Amino acid sequence: MVTVKPINKIAVHYICTHLREIDKREIYPLFFFDDPEHLTAATMWALEHGKGRIIWANGLPAALIGVHPEANGPSCWRVFAFGTDNWKSAAYLCMRELRKLAREVIRETGAMRMHCDSLEEHTEAHSWIERMGGEVESVMPHYGKNGETYRRYVWLRDRSAFMSDPNWKEYAACAEAEETKSNHLSHIRAR
Repeated sequence: MVTVKPINKIAVHYICTHLREIDKREIYPLFFFDDPEHLTAATMWALEHGKGRIIWANGLPAALIGVHPEANGPSCWRVFAFGTDNWKSAAYLCMRELRKLAREVIRETGAMRMHCDSLEEHTEAHSWIERMGGEVESVMPHYGKNGETYRRYVWLRDRSAFMSDPNWKEYAACAEAEETKSNHLSHIRAR
């Protein structure tokens, strides 16, 4: 049985200590550390500042997905997903839940951009991200600490991947309301 559960540190720690090999090769070159304890702490920090879900399969945490705002503000969010060797059991629910999180973030914050970085050799991840509408924005040679090449995938609010979503009108209405609110207040700020 595969289920979605809220974030808790024990489940995050389990996933971080039982990472599938390709996720280790993708994640650790992006950090100063190479151990599950630090990865658990970094993941919990990201989830506390953003949103996430744990996908359980066969009674154990199998994968996690999350989004968190980048340092330049709430208009730009980082997307992440990784798991155990049981990832394939959780992949469909990860995709569904990540789409839900993206919609929530757009509605709540007016986010304009979401992106993630994926190791060049992680072709399974590339296929999964592209099925979710992610587009390659750049290829980044020597981005990892050991010289690894990464691809940056991006979702932009004004691109077709967002606009083809059945809830696009809701996104557009939210963005328009924010713009109207902002324009309405601009004359007050000018004084």
